[in-house]
Amino acid sequence: FEHVQYLFNGDSNAKQFGPFGAFDNSRCTATHCASELEEFGNAVGCQAVETMYYNYKRQAPTSYCDPPDSPECVSGTWYSLVGACPLESLYKKTEECKQQYPSSRCHDPDGTPGCTYAVRYAGQVSLDEFVGIPNYETWWQNGTAPTGNIEYEVTTDMGNGTTFWNDRLSKSECSSRMQQVLGLFAKRYPSLPKDLPDPPCL
Repeated sequence: FEHVQYLFNGDSNAKQFGPFGAFDNSRCTATHCASELEEFGNAVGCQAVETMYYNYKRQAPTSYCDPPDSPECVSGTWYSLVGACPLESLYKKTEECKQQYPSSRCHDPDGTPGCTYAVRYAGQVSLDEFVGIPNYETWWQNGTAPTGNIEYEVTTDMGNGTTFWNDRLSKSECSSRMQQVLGLFAKRYPSLPKDLPDPPCL
């Protein structure tokens, strides 16, 4: 991605991201979507995930972070990428709307409002492979009756039918889950880097 010029504007202390927008079915559903899109345009948004809910940590470039252990520097991050006609759901986006509100995806991002990010396929793994769910539909429901299986329940900090997500606040368990995902990705895509540095949500 590239900083939106009117946000960053060459100032090393300026924000490099706009506000995060939650998208469901390709539609921005956050409370202030319309006003934030009007103010910030097609800037890539970010939001640091609350660290009180888990113990996953990432290594961010320390030169970007002050202090380096702040939530924005060590927590996971949600990113939002603004597509065409962002206030309408996927199957309600008309050609007229897409022309009036075009996507900011482009081949070579330059930071102008209509060209802030590029996307390319970089491989994928399914979490079901780690959780041990070969078929999600039959795993939680057998015919017409529920099986009682559940991936994770917050109040017990456990799953039923799988233990993969147990102990969400355990640093060692969270680290193990991350390493399992990275390990399988590296095995499946040996020619690709298994991890990439991502900018802190600043």
